[in-house]
Amino acid sequence: MAAQYPAQMNFLAPRKPEDGPTFYRSAAAEGFETSNFHQEPYSVTVTDARPQRDSFQLDTHGFAFAVDPEGSRPEVLEAIRAGDKETVQKLYDPLVEKLIKDHTGASRVFIFDHTVRRREASLAGKNPNGREQPAGTHLPEEADELLKGRARIVNVWRPLKGPVLDWPLAVMDCTTLQKADIHPTKLYRGRFELRGETVSISHNTGQHWYYLDRQQTDEITMIKIWDSKDVAGHSEYTFCLFFWLLFCTG
Repeated sequence: MAAQYPAQMNFLAPRKPEDGPTFYRSAAAEGFETSNFHQEPYSVTVTDARPQRDSFQLDTHGFAFAVDPEGSRPEVLEAIRAGDKETVQKLYDPLVEKLIKDHTGASRVFIFDHTVRRREASLAGKNPNGREQPAGTHLPEEADELLKGRARIVNVWRPLKGPVLDWPLAVMDCTTLQKADIHPTKLYRGRFELRGETVSISHNTGQHWYYLDRQQTDEITMIKIWDSKDVAGHSEYTFCLFFWLLFCTG
């Protein structure tokens, strides 16, 4: 049986219908609220995915794991740590492109962002009403044609140092996510300058969370952020969090 650990994660606090849709406002103008919601900690159980690492699928669970030794070469990891964009684009991006093609069957991959997370990173979400934004922003001349087919946004995460012994990445099995748990959250700036939309999620005891125990630098976590294919049995997206878990080594 896979190991399980208790963890605390922050979720959207319970709301009433009269509270209205959630929003967050950056650089709030004087007299305007920064947000109309708050989060509360909940106890959850996180299961080690390693015993069944290769059984998770992007189209079913919303996440998957893969082994990529080429991307963990010292010169590649050092370029990522140093923020050497030119070297990352030359050495790392082609590996990610091939990885995505191999696991999704995509005919084309466009890498539009690189992010290095730090310990105790906060909840991540996605933009349900701005799904086409990356295609429209980064491939404006081709967006309409590309979106006639299947489009997906996939995050590719890997440790830059391993094994990961604290604050590992946890992912939710999206087959356990209920529609009622999802709360679209408008992103404003100033007063009502709409900058986009993300989501907040509420806690549900039926949600199942996984993490890859002692993840190494050659082990990849792929997370589906959005999928244009709306078919029963296919995940549209999943969610990820970072949780505190410390291994004592002697």
